[in-house]
Amino acid sequence: MARASGHERGKARAIFRWLAANVDYDVAALAAFSMPSAGPDDVLRRRRAVCQGFSDLFVALAQTAGLDAAAVSGYARGASYRVGEPYTEHDRHAWNAVKCEGRWMLIDPTWGAGHVDVRSSGYTRCFDPFWFFTPPEQFIHTHWPSDTRWQLLSRPMSQSEQEALPYYRSEWFTHGLSANHLHGHTITCTGSTEITIHAPDGVTVMGQLAEHNADGEPPWTLSQHDGSGWAVRVVTPSVGSHILRLYCMPAAAVAYTWCADLRITASHLASRPVPFPHQLAGFAQHRARLVSPVAGLLRSGDRVHFEVHCPAVADIAVIQGKEWTHLRRVGAAFSGDVRVKPGRLAVAACAATRRTTQRSYEFLLQYDVR
Repeated sequence: MARASGHERGKARAIFRWLAANVDYDVAALAAFSMPSAGPDDVLRRRRAVCQGFSDLFVALAQTAGLDAAAVSGYARGASYRVGEPYTEHDRHAWNAVKCEGRWMLIDPTWGAGHVDVRSSGYTRCFDPFWFFTPPEQFIHTHWPSDTRWQLLSRPMSQSEQEALPYYRSEWFTHGLSANHLHGHTITCTGSTEITIHAPDGVTVMGQLAEHNADGEPPWTLSQHDGSGWAVRVVTPSVGSHILRLYCMPAAAVAYTWCADLRITASHLASRPVPFPHQLAGFAQHRARLVSPVAGLLRSGDRVHFEVHCPAVADIAVIQGKEWTHLRRVGAAFSGDVRVKPGRLAVAACAATRRTTQRSYEFLLQYDVR
């Protein structure tokens, strides 16, 4: 797509940025299904609006600045959307297109300003520049215009084609993630599957089953670095559909952000589902890869073979209470047999070349032994 002239682009960007800094999303009006006037004058006075208010005010300000802008309406994969399900009235949305240097560009000032928290139903103001002049081939993953001309794609998609796309959020694109083998939002399996997410160096990816991520729930996913990206293994705890929620974190960040949803559908279970061990912070940090045991529930008295590959550490130990078993190292692989005892069992790593104190170890994994 041709680049917009600096003058026109600067005007559009200034309006987009001003809306993000000065207008809040009206969560209370949305929850009450009582939408106030979306007229630009009313929004300017209240400094609060739902998406239609953001969209209409953008048009008014853009036209005042001499830009050609349009309000676009349709559906979007927002806070209430569930991947794999058809759009509902709750998914209605409005955004914009603006003409710069003779070409139409896509803008979503509402999403650029912040987001609604799904769990608390509160609003978080958080500027997201991704929604300014978003490439149409990325915008279509979340936005469906009622008038298909506003897709701005060389070959417009049908609604069924758009609904079948993976649900990639802005973080998926801004952090450079890709999954070339995924051609739709649903993966069918017989109780377990694995997907590979390609990621730039320094970006960590993890997955969770969205409906099974509460405290106390066993982990049904295992995410580990595989050289070129991240392999996310999934075990479905029951027959039916489950939402796999993917998170990512760049090296400079301190928390994961939600970047994508996929639907994992198990037609039947080939074997009894067994959860994975709990992954602790050090596992992803040290780019560890677990070979065995991948089952998070171990049987007391069994002699279990542990093998973890981790080139960035000097030692890995299996810890049961005060008993430490240091695994034998061959290259990047640490392995050894341990007779397990009832209770919690942890696997920890030491990055230092000399094992000074136990405090120099970081926990990688945690198992339950019964």
